[in-house]
Amino acid sequence: MADIAPGTQVTIGYIRAGKAETTKVTVGNLSGATSAASAPGAPTSAGQHLGVSLVPLTQQTRQQLGLGADVHGVVVSDVEPGSAADQAGVRPGDVIQAVGGASVDTPKAVVGAVHTALAAKKPVLLRILREGQSLFVAVSPEQGAAAPASGDGESDGDDDAN
Repeated sequence: MADIAPGTQVTIGYIRAGKAETTKVTVGNLSGATSAASAPGAPTSAGQHLGVSLVPLTQQTRQQLGLGADVHGVVVSDVEPGSAADQAGVRPGDVIQAVGGASVDTPKAVVGAVHTALAAKKPVLLRILREGQSLFVAVSPEQGAAAPASGDGESDGDDDAN
């Protein structure tokens, strides 16, 4: 996405409810958006960020992703190749609904919650909405890798003491 000029219309593919679909989107400029990798107050050392760019969940984004008005969270607009988030399986189009046990509705809230988890030297647990299903992803930036955590969307995130 970094090589595509803002304002360019592109077709993206995604899977929703097991069915491959496409939609046209206009690439925007993230200069005013918050990135977990470069936002003020975010961890800056190479091993201390997740490697995702985030945008607010707007009405236009809801339409593009086929999401209802009852869905809340922050959209992953880009994932840095090879980053901890990439290795954990986080994808563009994922909606981050919670970090740890805290619900998030703004990129700034995600960055703050990630920063808190990293400061405590703990893996970052993300509750993500993907293709209509909630899943949990644990990201461990210190190791440069992460493992998906199983979940049914009903958990409060405290079930990882296995």
